[in-house]
Amino acid sequence: MQTIELHNQMNHEIHIALVSSNNGIEAQVERLLTQLDLARVSKQVVLHMADVDELSVSVLAKMLQLAKYLSTNGGQLFVADVQSKCQRMMTLLRIDLLIPVIADQQQSTSMPQPLPVAA
Repeated sequence: MQTIELHNQMNHEIHIALVSSNNGIEAQVERLLTQLDLARVSKQVVLHMADVDELSVSVLAKMLQLAKYLSTNGGQLFVADVQSKCQRMMTLLRIDLLIPVIADQQQSTSMPQPLPVAA
């Protein structure tokens, strides 16, 4: 958690690589909600989902709760490296409108901050 905080203070971003199990993902998101003081400075949280094959309803609910908390406090939640099955689910449930996928940083090297990609 200290490494995340240092990265967070320097870049106003938190990058989290989610684990593959739904229970692990839910625990990670819950930990973000309860242990980090995300309201101190306007921040962006990026959840990297390369190892996630599918999402449970409880995980999606936690992600939406985190997105609401961040937007209320001047931040935003993004996802990156989303697998096709998860992407379809997020699109069908229209979650991608609230939690956008960020642009690949290699494609947008001229931009200092990650930007949401239109769905």
